[in-house]
Amino acid sequence: MSHTDGAGAVLIVDDDEDLREVVAAVLAAQGYVVVVAASGAETLVALRSGRVSPSLILLDLRMPGMTGEEVKAELDADPRWANVPVLVFSGDADAPAVARHIGVQGVIQKPIELEALLEAVEQAMHPRLSGVA
Repeated sequence: MSHTDGAGAVLIVDDDEDLREVVAAVLAAQGYVVVVAASGAETLVALRSGRVSPSLILLDLRMPGMTGEEVKAELDADPRWANVPVLVFSGDADAPAVARHIGVQGVIQKPIELEALLEAVEQAMHPRLSGVA
């Protein structure tokens, strides 16, 4: 489901393989180029290698090894990715507060509702077109 050409892609970062594959399939069906990563470390390797240049990152907050917060800090520290919109996945009740604290565009609550996912992705990718100022 992932594409090797990551230019302008949506990068999905989640340790849950089933979730990654479902979200990737849904976004690909909507015409998005999709790249997946199973961990924060895998994400940083893909970005630093130049294999992917995402227009949007969907990031799980709770992953083993490197958390979503730690990945976001690494993104913010590099001017190549500091301005890439990030949406976080989370089932945690405190996710909206964490999202505000780390400066992401929004939260997609788990379990994921596909309509909410597509709306959030559309707003993050095309803010002027979705009516969000």
